[in-house]
Amino acid sequence: MTLLLILAVAICISEETRLELTTQNRQADLAFLVPAGDREEKLSWWSEDAEHAFVFLPPYVEMKDVSISLKKGMDASIGDVILSDGMDCGIFHLDTDYQMSIQDRNPVSIRFVRSENLPSMFIHTISGTEDTIHTQRNVWEYTKLCLVDAEGKTDYQGELDEISGRGSGSWYYEKKSYNLKLNQSADLLGMGAGKRWILLANALDESHMRNKLIYDFAREIESYAGFAPDCEYVDLYLNGTYVGLYLLTEKIEIAENRVEADPNAMLFEVDAISRFDRMNLPFILDWGIAAGIKSPKSSTEQDRDKLMNRLFLFQDTLQAESGGKAALQYIDLESWTRRYLIDEIFENFDGGCHSQFFYWDPREGKDNRIYAGPCWDFDNCADSWSEAKQNPRCFPMLRIWKNDSEHTPWYGTLMEQSAFRNRVTELYRTELSAKLHRLLQVDIEEETALIQTALNLNALRWNLADPTEAIRHFHDFMEERIAFLDSAWIDGIEYRTVTAKSIGDYRFYCTTPGEVCEDIPTPEELGMERGTIWIREDNGETFDRKMPIWEDLTIIAVPGDGQVKSSDN
Repeated sequence: MTLLLILAVAICISEETRLELTTQNRQADLAFLVPAGDREEKLSWWSEDAEHAFVFLPPYVEMKDVSISLKKGMDASIGDVILSDGMDCGIFHLDTDYQMSIQDRNPVSIRFVRSENLPSMFIHTISGTEDTIHTQRNVWEYTKLCLVDAEGKTDYQGELDEISGRGSGSWYYEKKSYNLKLNQSADLLGMGAGKRWILLANALDESHMRNKLIYDFAREIESYAGFAPDCEYVDLYLNGTYVGLYLLTEKIEIAENRVEADPNAMLFEVDAISRFDRMNLPFILDWGIAAGIKSPKSSTEQDRDKLMNRLFLFQDTLQAESGGKAALQYIDLESWTRRYLIDEIFENFDGGCHSQFFYWDPREGKDNRIYAGPCWDFDNCADSWSEAKQNPRCFPMLRIWKNDSEHTPWYGTLMEQSAFRNRVTELYRTELSAKLHRLLQVDIEEETALIQTALNLNALRWNLADPTEAIRHFHDFMEERIAFLDSAWIDGIEYRTVTAKSIGDYRFYCTTPGEVCEDIPTPEELGMERGTIWIREDNGETFDRKMPIWEDLTIIAVPGDGQVKSSDN
């Protein structure tokens, strides 16, 4: 099967890919051998453009440990040094530009750069290229893997049953995430034995910190073992080419060292209806939202129907005229309140509707409550990308709709129940606030020191801006966010919410009763067409941004065509 896929891809290679392969072949004429535990790895030099090239070295490698691999009969030099096959590179220095000349091509400037502090993962596909696994999601290929710690000692070496691309929106970024399946269970970097692992590219988050810090934070406040995946940073080399800073995580699954629930419990996911066809035993849960069973793999349509009926009963009870108090009997309060807090604190853009996991054991005599989590997918949170423009002073997880087409009623309706709401504020006050202030004062700084060099090399490899600003933005956003949540859940300040609706997007802004909500931008500041205005949903009048807010209010963006009523009429 793999061979057929490789042949099919080869036939369909685009001209651009042919040029890339030609470059790879030329780079293979001259490569660099480095130690990797008890073996050697051959690294390609990477060309940023026609004039600049880099050799990305693992943290433990000294220049004297690097040796030249030169194709027989090729003439090459770096600086004034004529290269020969097998010679070491001790004469060259890190972070210094040299002119590299290789037979039959134009000279380029080359620089040796080295990462710091992190393990290095070397993956080799059986085809020797990434073409097969990059054709589409979940197309797989056999692989060999070597994982070396920051001191150069082998952590794992062996074969993989498969590597494949993964992701939804993130799949369309040039830097890909990957699924890994080892051919036997192994403990990678002290995270506990498992066969299935994930390499996250964090393409949406130029700080690369959100997933790591939030998974660590979630595990620290976990209500059950496996509430969030364990994870570690690695520098990834794919077929000898450095591809950047990655986060190696456990796969979300019910298993030893992962989610330690009964193996027969039903792990299910909630996601956008647009991903319906990618789910196992899927069903439509609500407007714009679907659910599917992740495990057990032996689940049947009868199991799906049991889950579907249970979730419909939960939703019906939650939204009943009686106020939904009885819905609390359907859920595990501790996991749901903690999961809500994780999504709310970090303003998870997808909270309540995308990449959400839960588990439930429907068997007689078992705990019949639905458990929230494991937590997953936080690169798209805390204003992580330039188009998000998230507001740190609001409660977005209380929304009933994420947008016009995606219904997200669970958190908002649960927070109307005093038992749920009181547990949320108690947890925040007694456990979470202090940990969040430590995150601001210590954790982000320590994480920066750990990955700063690797971040810089990743930015160089993918032609990104200086990551220092991305880290500063994450810190400043969370500083303002935590101050706001402290004021609400510790100081007891009440807020009113203005919900601002535009096509495909809802935004939220808060102020105290009787005050002007100064956070509300103009529609144009949110990238809408010139002349767009806000009108009130309740009466159709033009919304005055200087108006004091006494109650929760919804405003809608409309073209400024003069057809709406003025608030002065």
